[in-house]
Amino acid sequence: MHKDEEKTAYPAPGFITGLIAGVGVLSARKIEEIHAASLRIMEQTGIVFHAEEARLLLQFHGARIDGKRVFIPARLVEMALESCPGHFTIKARNPANAVTVGAGTPALEAARGAVFIADSAGRRRKGTSEDLVKLTMLVQTSTIINLNCCGITLPTDLHQDALPAFSTICSALHTDKPLAGYTLSEAASRECLLLAEILYGGLEDNMVLGTICPLTPLSYDTKDLAAAFVYAKAGQPLCVTSCAMVGTTAPPTLAGTLAVNNAEVLAGIVLVQLIRSGIPIVYGNLSSITDMRHISMAAGAPEGILLQLAARQLALFYHLPFRGGGALNDAKAVDVQAGSESMMNLMLMTMAGFDYIPHAVGMLDSYMSISYEKFILDEEMLAAIYRLQRGIKVNEETLLSALVDQVGPGGNFFSTAETAHYFRREYWQPRVDVRQPQSFWEAAGAPEVPFKAMEVCQSRLDNYLKPDLASPVETRLLKYYKDCYGQAEFLQPA
Repeated sequence: MHKDEEKTAYPAPGFITGLIAGVGVLSARKIEEIHAASLRIMEQTGIVFHAEEARLLLQFHGARIDGKRVFIPARLVEMALESCPGHFTIKARNPANAVTVGAGTPALEAARGAVFIADSAGRRRKGTSEDLVKLTMLVQTSTIINLNCCGITLPTDLHQDALPAFSTICSALHTDKPLAGYTLSEAASRECLLLAEILYGGLEDNMVLGTICPLTPLSYDTKDLAAAFVYAKAGQPLCVTSCAMVGTTAPPTLAGTLAVNNAEVLAGIVLVQLIRSGIPIVYGNLSSITDMRHISMAAGAPEGILLQLAARQLALFYHLPFRGGGALNDAKAVDVQAGSESMMNLMLMTMAGFDYIPHAVGMLDSYMSISYEKFILDEEMLAAIYRLQRGIKVNEETLLSALVDQVGPGGNFFSTAETAHYFRREYWQPRVDVRQPQSFWEAAGAPEVPFKAMEVCQSRLDNYLKPDLASPVETRLLKYYKDCYGQAEFLQPA
């Protein structure tokens, strides 16, 4: 047994420090072993592509085909990785809001694809078009979230065919931050890019970030493959993300799952680069274990973040930006479980330098629900984490030696000019968390934290200012929706 394979009951004392420093959870040798295992899977086991166009393209470039199964040689993987940029910028209609992925500052999205809206007690209802507009407004007013996802929630008061257009136009009208677009089908992908072209007055490179996912294990369905062709041919960046359940759609060990996930993602990267060389790629992993008592994904399990941390190391090995999971949890209400699981994931992801983090705020119930209260509370967690990342600045100015001499033993620093100067810079001030003395809290009616979060949320919605958008562009977008799907009350600007 090698030294790095020895079993310990608890992580070594330097685990978190090493992780923050970028060492990761696996040694370089173990990463190379997973890479080799993935190449073997791609060459010997093969990946199923459920679209003839994809199979023929891979075959033309040297892959072996047997029915729908494609066997990809290592040289194609090497060529594909060489053509991927290490970082890229997603443009926005407000140039100040452009986000560079892979250069140190994470791209953060709210929860995406939530079916339900949950209150702090866990009571839930189906999301509506009004909810999607309000959540997009919260994204616009956020100082934390810098990337807008079209499908934060899936409105059930609209016909399914109208969802891509409604969501994209909602993003265009109510936020001027960069856009992560729809990729649920070929038609949805084309419509999303068409509307983005109207919004931006053209479709240059890197205007809309798309996402494709393998159908685990080891296959790609026709919808994701069609989306890959649409986005790549249009010169738009793509995130290739595996989301497997360990023990059901992936092998029952974390190492086996990493090897399979890696093969799936690499296969997707190869295809995208063959469609159009140089398309920016984000390497993604959202896998976690299966709760065998209920045969459901445990999104907030510690094994899930371990998989993502190891996958982040694989992305670094390939010199690619990495996508992780966000404030993942399995809690049904805004409670201790929601907070502890979300904080575990958010802290480790940000400290480890994840480049793209969807589901960063608001999520509950294993991807199923989003909560207005938790949206605000997760923002607060991320703000606290960012303060941790700033660390402690030590220099002649901050040591304040002259002030220490001036105050001296038994003195008081409270009334000094330096304290008034520095406390706003040095101290993180929560908006929601309770810090006041017990008597003050009781005098205020002993408000619970989720209640205070909802007050902050409502204040932001009440004071929301719609970003400027040229009137002809707005008219074209609204006319498009009306002509195709009928009038939409909540798309009209406030």
